Amino acid sequence: MADFSFVTQVAGETLKRWGLDESIDSQEVGRLVAEGTVFWKQELPDGSHLSLIRLFSPVVRREEVFLGNVLLNDFLSKALIRAVEQDNLGQITLLANDLENYYYLYYGRMGLDRAEEKFRQKVLVSLPDLYFGDEDPDRGIHGDVGRMLTFYKSNIEPFPAFDIPRSLLPNLLGKVNEKLWQLLGEKDGHH
Repeated sequence: MADFSFVTQVAGETLKRWGLDESIDSQEVGRLVAEGTVFWKQELPDGSHLSLIRLFSPVVRREEVFLGNVLLNDFLSKALIRAVEQDNLGQITLLANDLENYYYLYYGRMGLDRAEEKFRQKVLVSLPDLYFGDEDPDRGIHGDVGRMLTFYKSNIEPFPAFDIPRSLLPNLLGKVNEKLWQLLGEKDGHH
């Protein structure tokens, strides 16, 4: 069995920061993660609860899409944290992850159904930023349209219009047009 002491340590630090280190033993949280628990919940005396939530997003292991899939999962994992924090729905921290599984410790009053709803909303609202926004690793946005337009490799499609939802195609065309004008300006010596 793998060593999950780092999860126990992060859980302990998080519980202490939240003033809940007496509520559950961090060893128990580490055990739950090690066992691959999908969801766990412990009610607290004030009506709030602690939850362990696993977000699972499978990774396609084909060379041409593997890295993009891993980067998408990074975006998704950070969207859940933003959904909770930006809507003041409690406190959440990422305890551990691999390429497909993300384990969070949550403290608050939000139910799992509401968390799922808020997560979906955050992802949908953030899709234009994912496709067309500036690079922002803190939000899980890696790369930008400009880099896509200057990418040279004959066996990889540098301009994956087929991957973008149809409703966002007008945004894509606008962003591509903007980046092409920037590239033309740089070639002419205009900035």
